[in-house]
Amino acid sequence: MDREIDAVVLGKSSGPWYSKDSVQGKKALTFLADGFYGVLWTIIGDLDYFADGVTALAVGLDWLHCKYLGSDMYVYGSILKLLCFFMLPSAPIDNLQSVWADIKSLYRELGTPVRYKYITKLTMFIPAKNPYPKLRGKGAEIKYLSDVMLKLWRKYMNPHLRVHQQIELMLRLN
Repeated sequence: MDREIDAVVLGKSSGPWYSKDSVQGKKALTFLADGFYGVLWTIIGDLDYFADGVTALAVGLDWLHCKYLGSDMYVYGSILKLLCFFMLPSAPIDNLQSVWADIKSLYRELGTPVRYKYITKLTMFIPAKNPYPKLRGKGAEIKYLSDVMLKLWRKYMNPHLRVHQQIELMLRLN
């Protein structure tokens, strides 16, 4: 077995085990695969590395961190920025107070089990050092905000603008 491993790692058969006149002896010390060689690879770890079906393709992404604390935070922050800074007529902080009143009303209407205690400051979704809006919050708060954001967006959207229709579609599919 050691001879075969040496040959794979070195890329050459070492050959002293065969007579020089034999076919194998004539191949000795020549490259086995046109200069290519093998690498021994082993995994030293827990038993789950060796379990049937565990491969590099068996990756389970963490839904909480990927969706709720990932993409949804950016989506909801962007929607709140659109509403407060561009779509509603008053100053951004006044618009936020109006939006927050709507959110609280929708929480009651929908019977949302996990709610934000407050979204009363623009810094809740406008980070100081990052140019991209991102709603701060806990995973459960973000998770249960989806139906509220859909109804909120439908209240203020312009149904004739394609981008507003696309945002509504994304919220509906969320």
